[in-house]
Amino acid sequence: MFANNVLWLCKMNVRCTGDSSGEVFYKMKLNSLQNLSLILITILILPSQLFVPPVSLAFLLAQSHCRLLSSSFITKILKYIIIMQSFTTILAASALIATVSGSPLQARATCGSAPSGSGSQTPLSQPTGVTTAAACQAQCDDNTSCLSFVFGMVNNADECMLYSCAAASVPKQSSTNLIVYDKACTSVPAVVPTASNPTGANHKLAVRDTCGSAPSGSGSQTPLSQPTGITTAAACQAQCDDNTSCLSFVFGMVNNADECMLFSCAASAIPTQSSTNLIAYDKACSSVPSVVPTASNPQGLATGSSSGSTGNTGNTGSTGNPGSTGSTGPSTTGSQHKVRRNTCGGAPSGPSNNASPIATPSNINSVDACKAQCQADSSCKS
Repeated sequence: MFANNVLWLCKMNVRCTGDSSGEVFYKMKLNSLQNLSLILITILILPSQLFVPPVSLAFLLAQSHCRLLSSSFITKILKYIIIMQSFTTILAASALIATVSGSPLQARATCGSAPSGSGSQTPLSQPTGVTTAAACQAQCDDNTSCLSFVFGMVNNADECMLYSCAAASVPKQSSTNLIVYDKACTSVPAVVPTASNPTGANHKLAVRDTCGSAPSGSGSQTPLSQPTGITTAAACQAQCDDNTSCLSFVFGMVNNADECMLFSCAASAIPTQSSTNLIAYDKACSSVPSVVPTASNPQGLATGSSSGSTGNTGNTGSTGNPGSTGSTGPSTTGSQHKVRRNTCGGAPSGPSNNASPIATPSNINSVDACKAQCQADSSCKS
């Protein structure tokens, strides 16, 4: 088609100019011209995309009076092609820039942050009975006006609020337990909030459990309950296990009475108690002691300083007395104090007139009965 256009225009040009040499070229160089047209088509690939229609090139060839194309003329044609191709590239780039400029910059979604907007947006609605952030998102999905939502537990109640603005514009809330999400967020938590995880987040910072330390919190947490008849820390833990709101507990003997208190906060947050005999444990603690408190062990700990289980082993026995040949326990020199061996059934041999009885209970007819009286008196040591 391209060769025919060139030859036709060439022939028309010969007729107009009366140049017989063109006619001769037309008859004798047909094959050469066809080959040239194929070369030019190959160079152009798709001439219409470069704004160089075949008929335009044919016209240029015809204007040469159908003579054999010189290298300078071919150079002109190639320059023409390059100019048109550059023009096409410029137009395409301009169109791309215009498209990008006309499109707004896409903002990154807010997924699980404390609201910090400064506006006065109010919730579209506050669905009730929603217990997870994922369920709150489902409520937002069902509302075509909803663009973001807020979820968290405040005062032991789950709250879900839907907003018609982006999460970044949701105003600061009254509680830090409330977290905001954009409607398009993925992997929204499906965790029911608790006192220790009020935002219902999937992951929280792992905190080491408190297992047998004196409470030292500075807050004003009060016990959920104070079960009675509890005689060991393990039994107090069982009471905590049976209470879904319980996260920690306190146990110990105060004024000869065992006390068990359940708390809805972590053990580290339990405020300082009135007695150092009271010890705090997190609900998840393992190996909680099953020892009944005594006057000498009012905290009901599994081991005490008088048991001798961690003392030096000497040549006088296995109860922890220091000895001159022991090698398996820590040294008793330096800042460590000596662990004394309990006297169990020996004749009193202390200095005369150094101590007098604090009480002489009557109607006691056995050692066990006397011991029970001593355990009931916090001042009694023997």
